[in-house]
Amino acid sequence: MKSSWKYLNLVGQIGLIIAIPVVILTLTGRYLDNRFDTQPWFLLGGVILSFIISSLILWGEVIKTAKLLSEQTAEEEKDETKETSELASEKDAEETKKSIDWDDLGDLDDEDE
Repeated sequence: MKSSWKYLNLVGQIGLIIAIPVVILTLTGRYLDNRFDTQPWFLLGGVILSFIISSLILWGEVIKTAKLLSEQTAEEEKDETKETSELASEKDAEETKKSIDWDDLGDLDDEDE
């Protein structure tokens, strides 16, 4: 459930990153076109500028998200490696205990006397 909220949050952010510059710069372009009687040049300029701004912001978000995912993946791999090495060392310890010949140890005690 938590991951679906995470993805909905991301979709909402992307929508706002695109919508806010488009609305602001389109309205500003329309206002300037009416003020200076230059239809449709400021409006087109505003739309093009909003596309560029939105693209740059989205690219920054993609880079940030990719970096975060890379760090999370590296951390998960590190945890898996640690767990695997712990399991291997436990298995080695068990095998060592099994491989001890207790009769030979008894012989060692006899030699000490």
